[in-house]
Amino acid sequence: MSILSQEVDAVQNPALASVLLWRFTIAYAAAPQAPVATPLPALFVVLPLLFDEDTASMLASTMTSSGLRHFADKFTQSRVAKTDILLVLERRAKALRPQTLEALAFALKARLLSLDKAAGGVVALSQAPPLSLPESVKPLVRNAEKLGTWSGSLSLFELSATLNVAF
Repeated sequence: MSILSQEVDAVQNPALASVLLWRFTIAYAAAPQAPVATPLPALFVVLPLLFDEDTASMLASTMTSSGLRHFADKFTQSRVAKTDILLVLERRAKALRPQTLEALAFALKARLLSLDKAAGGVVALSQAPPLSLPESVKPLVRNAEKLGTWSGSLSLFELSATLNVAF
């Protein structure tokens, strides 16, 4: 198995992705004025943002207090000039839809998340932070939590408009 193939398998690991969805959901629910349940459509932008090198590095370099709009605005700044990255987010979200669904199923089976059918979303069943994570995974978890905090403070419509995706 080639090194590239091993890296793809590591990144597209449903257990890792389920932890990222779980941490996103916890941060989403903790955001001011956030609904109790994280809407299912919001989960489908998590993996495309975290698993893309450009968006992940921009996410890591944006302070939590700045918010999602500031993060999105960074892509249009002249010194960065990466407007196209957010424009293809919806396409990446569709491409990663099977991995997101597999991760969601894994998180439900592992009892990290639970479906709230009445609200049309998911809720975290545990708030406890993961105890032992490899150093390589910790930045992904931090980014998932930051993204959840930002997303929880916006309506689904605002999230869609800011990231240029249709839910």
